[in-house]
Amino acid sequence: MRAILVGVFLMLGACVSTLPPSNKMNLADAARIRNVLGMKYLQMGDLEKAQAELEAARRLDPDVTETYNGLGLVYAREGDMARAEDNFRKSVRMDSANGQAQNDFGTFLFHQGKLEEACERFAKASQNVSYEHRDAAFENLGLCYEQRSMTPEAKNAFFRALNLNAKLPVASLEYAEILFDESDFVHAQAGYQAYITLMGTQSPSARGLWLGWRLARWSGDQNKLASLAMALKHLYPQSPEYASYLKMVGNQAP
Repeated sequence: MRAILVGVFLMLGACVSTLPPSNKMNLADAARIRNVLGMKYLQMGDLEKAQAELEAARRLDPDVTETYNGLGLVYAREGDMARAEDNFRKSVRMDSANGQAQNDFGTFLFHQGKLEEACERFAKASQNVSYEHRDAAFENLGLCYEQRSMTPEAKNAFFRALNLNAKLPVASLEYAEILFDESDFVHAQAGYQAYITLMGTQSPSARGLWLGWRLARWSGDQNKLASLAMALKHLYPQSPEYASYLKMVGNQAP
């Protein structure tokens, strides 16, 4: 990683030292290189260097959407939510079609409890057919709609996400949960099995185990009922799902 960073720094130095300040295109290129460096440092958890590179990018060219999005991510990690939101807003104002900026801002708003606008941002990200992570935007949109008790909209968003990428465990589980609540048990079982397959060697979430237990109860699979109840008890004893299980069975823990 260090060799790569040094190589980019050297390239950046060559660009800045040999190009006249009036050359807007070259300044933009230099700003984008700084932006890439900033995001690399952010991924490495070095917030100080990430912020320094992104601020340098902003000074070189104040019109790059990705720079403000990156600064929003840095300030959010630092806990400076006001500056984070300000930079996210600048980013989406500059380029409202930028799917990554809309998705990142939506994620920020979601965690701030600003669900209505978060859903709007996820929706805009999902509408951009050229956005590389459109499947994730639809998945986030579904989760956002769920938090707002907008079940039909959530179901459609999860369906769209899975159509784009069938290997999304969260969307698979949430879609199966909605189908179960609609008493579509056969398709809920198929969705749940897809979720379990996608999880591989990872333990299912408490929500996943709880759905699995209810499906086993529907199908009459006593072995699965016992094993899933035991897993829920030992892995997530303080979870709302285990509390729901105890309530359903009359506090008769396995």
